[in-house]
Amino acid sequence: MLIVNNLSFSYGEVQALRNINIDVPKEQIVSIMGRNGVGKTTLMKNIVGLLKPSIGTITLENQGIEKLPAHQRIRVGIGYVPQGRMIFPKLTVNENLRIGLFGRQNGKVIPDEILDLFPILQEMHNRMGGDLSGGQQQQLAIARALVTDPKILILDEPTEGIQPNIIQQIGQILTELVKQRNMTILIVEQYLDFVREFCQHFYVMNRGEIVANAETEDLTQEIVKEYLSV
Repeated sequence: MLIVNNLSFSYGEVQALRNINIDVPKEQIVSIMGRNGVGKTTLMKNIVGLLKPSIGTITLENQGIEKLPAHQRIRVGIGYVPQGRMIFPKLTVNENLRIGLFGRQNGKVIPDEILDLFPILQEMHNRMGGDLSGGQQQQLAIARALVTDPKILILDEPTEGIQPNIIQQIGQILTELVKQRNMTILIVEQYLDFVREFCQHFYVMNRGEIVANAETEDLTQEIVKEYLSV
């Protein structure tokens, strides 16, 4: 579904990403892991078009997208849930969701199937986004991305600051999206239990490079100790 090939990126004189290679298969949940500051969010921003790589290619379903601006990447099939959720606090739940319609190829109505995934949003459709709990805001951010009708959903640390029962719900929803809607998911995640339960493949970053990748069942304690433990 998504291939990142030999991608590098610099903030001025500081090289943040070095020769990144990632292959995200269709209908799988793939995680990107690593300690804080290793370049995970920078990589996601390059993929979705908020940053422009110095070199390298990004391919979505055999279409090169590295030269497309962010809004066009949304329309060819990338849904993005940024770190910190970034919902609009002074807009209602319904208004936040309707913003996602601008990234959709067609349709002016929020699909019922998305609201069915997040019944709490149906109950709170007239409540301001800023009045929701952290877990509810995360569900709203995911639902807003789904409104764009993505082929691949990219999430940056969706479990950060979320209570355990909502974390479990999010994992179950992502699994359902893969099984029922044939979606592909790329997720930045540091919560190891979540990765082991819900992801099929992992990549580990360190100092702007990919230093390990394998099936999740092969995520060893040696890798955790060397690259993930604080």
